[in-house]
Amino acid sequence: MDTSINIEEFSGYDGVDVDIDISIFEYGIAWKEIPFETFIYGDKLKKKYEFIYGTEYGESRYVRFDRITMDEFEFLDLIYDSWIEVKNVLGFTGLTEKEFVDSFPHAIHDLYNYYGYIEIFGESYGGFKIDGLETGEEDANI
Repeated sequence: MDTSINIEEFSGYDGVDVDIDISIFEYGIAWKEIPFETFIYGDKLKKKYEFIYGTEYGESRYVRFDRITMDEFEFLDLIYDSWIEVKNVLGFTGLTEKEFVDSFPHAIHDLYNYYGYIEIFGESYGGFKIDGLETGEEDANI
């Protein structure tokens, strides 16, 4: 089943560019805080985000996507309790470890670029296309 979602569904999302269309279609990632799923742990506020990420690249941009949720604990588990080589990622980003950890959810973009979506989010089984952006690109199917 080929699912399509309208680009308007992603209003309120943030990304690596101020233009959400560029974040989604060119950089392949955007995120939005999930309301009412933010929680307090100790004296810190922990946030949970939904990430939209590109899984297939067309001629000049991402054309297929999937989504996943991740909170700050899952992020910390990903970078400290898994196979990820944090030192290598820090060299790639030019950030200190504290800057990198504090930059969640932006840090997920760095991991996505460094390792690819399968290594960070897992395999995508279907995903979706995004409709509603006027680009003239036939490969995007939008």
